[in-house]
Amino acid sequence: MSDLVATSNEVKQREARTSIRQLEKAISVNDDTTGFYYSKDGTIDLRTVASDLTEHHRRILHRPPKLYSKVIDALEAATDCFWAHVDPTHKTKALDQLHATLKDRFHCHRVRLVGLEKYVSISVERLNIQRSMVSFITAEIAQKDAKLNLKIAGDQRKIAHASKSDSQAMKALSLLGAAFLPGTFIASIFSMSFFDFQTQVHVSSKIWIYFAFMVPLTTAVLLGWLFWDHKRRRLQHLTRSSSNNSGSDTEKAIMFEISKRA
Repeated sequence: MSDLVATSNEVKQREARTSIRQLEKAISVNDDTTGFYYSKDGTIDLRTVASDLTEHHRRILHRPPKLYSKVIDALEAATDCFWAHVDPTHKTKALDQLHATLKDRFHCHRVRLVGLEKYVSISVERLNIQRSMVSFITAEIAQKDAKLNLKIAGDQRKIAHASKSDSQAMKALSLLGAAFLPGTFIASIFSMSFFDFQTQVHVSSKIWIYFAFMVPLTTAVLLGWLFWDHKRRRLQHLTRSSSNNSGSDTEKAIMFEISKRA
C-alpha cells in the first residue's frame, strides 16, 4: 500500500505532468518545440496533440488518489475496530507500538493523498485549458478554410464571366454572317434569272426584286439577332446578380455556423 500511494502513483502523476508541459509548449508554439515530435516541418500536428491530450487525461484519472483515500479509510476503520475489540490482556507494548505506527502511517498517507489530489485536479484543469485551445485553433483553421473556399468560388465565377466576355469576337463574326447571309441566300436563288452573260453584259430590269427581298430580310435577321442578344445579356446580368447574392448569403451562413460552434 505504501508503494502504491507514495511511489507508483506520484511517479505516474509527475510523468503525466511532464507530458502536459510538453503539450502546452507545443500548442503555444514556443521556439523550443522544434525538438518535440508534435512539430513537423515547422507546423504542429494537431491530430497527435489531440490524441495525447486524451491519453494523458486517461492516465491522470486512472486510479485517482480518492480511490486510495477510501482504501486507507477502510484500513484505518478496520484497525480501530480491531483495537477496540481486542482482549486487553493481549494489548502488549509491542502491539501498542504497532497500532500507533499504523495510525501514523495512515495519517501520513492521507495527507499525501490530499496533496496528490490537488496535484491531479490542477493537471486536469491544465488539460482542459489546452483542449479548449486546440478547439479554438481548429475552429480558426476551419474558418480560414471556409473563407478560402468562398474566395476560390468567387474567382471561378469571375473566370466564367470573363470567358463569356471573351466571346465578343465570336459575336462580331456572327453579326457579319447575319448581315451577309440574307443577301447571299437571295442572290443564290435569283442569280440565274437576273443576270444574263450569254450575249452581252447587262443587268435585268427586275433586279429590284432582289433588293425588295434582301433588304427587309436582312433587316429582320439583324433585328432578331439584336433582340436575342439583348435578352441574353439581361438574363446573364440577372444570373450574375443572383449568384453574387447567393455567394454573400452562403458566406454569412457559414460564418454564423462557425461562430456558433466556436
